[in-house]
Amino acid sequence: MKDYFDPLRHLREQCNCQVYLDNSQNICLRFGPRCGLESIMSAQSIVKKYDTQLQLRLKNQCIISHANFSSSNPSKHHAAHLDNKTRNNFAA
Repeated sequence: MKDYFDPLRHLREQCNCQVYLDNSQNICLRFGPRCGLESIMSAQSIVKKYDTQLQLRLKNQCIISHANFSSSNPSKHHAAHLDNKTRNNFAA
């Protein structure tokens, strides 16, 4: 049985980079300060080869995370607390 290659997992675990979609639905990679050139080149080639699959997976993850976030309905008290907390953190 052939092993299934998961490009998103490989990018995150083997290339040590964050993978996300920008506002134009382009795949973006963010590398840590100690990431080597070999990892960067490998990540870029994986994105080029698995572009469509990665875009679909990242879109699905985004939809799921937004659905989970929007399903919570904070109470008025909680919303007022967040409003006061935000007001205290920013200069008017």
